[in-house]
Parts: sequence; structure tokens; C-alpha cells
Amino acid sequence: MVALCVLSVGLFGIASLQSVALRRNYDAYLHSVAVTQLASMFNSLQVSTPQKELPIWNCVNAKLLPQGKGEYNPSSHLISMRWFSRSSNKIIHLKNAL
Repeated sequence: MVALCVLSVGLFGIASLQSVALRRNYDAYLHSVAVTQLASMFNSLQVSTPQKELPIWNCVNAKLLPQGKGEYNPSSHLISMRWFSRSSNKIIHLKNAL
């Protein structure tokens, strides 16, 4: 009986670790999508204007990232992304300068 209790606690612990690993893996996936989107906007701004590219880019961001939104600051030439992370329950910010 004691062995069964120890075994069940161990199995619950393994299931919990698996759940945490899946959430962290999904967050890493979202981060890589955001970095790809930043690179895409960086390349687009080299050949076009922000007024033309920003609305299209944000449409794609909203589809790819939860609450995904990108911004461009022309005075500092800073491109930034934000999206919601379920595992940390907060908005994540990522910035890249031109």
C-alpha cells in the first residue's frame, strides 16, 4: 500500500513536469515566431515605408501570436513586439534596433 502511494506521487510529479515542459516549449516557439517577425519587419523597412508595412505586419502578428502587436518608433529606429505568455501570465516585450 505504501509503495502504491509512493508510486502515484511519483507519477503525478512526472505528469506535472511534463506539463511545465510543454508550456515552456510553447513559449519558446512564440519567442522564435516573434524574432522571425522582427526580422521580417526589419527587411521590409529597408525597402518600404513604415506607414505601408506596419498595418500588414500587425495583421500577421495578431494571427501568429496571442495578443501580438508590433510597433515602430521612427525617431529611435526601434522595432518592438509584444505578445501574451500563458505560462508566465504576462505581456512579453522584444525589441530590435535598425
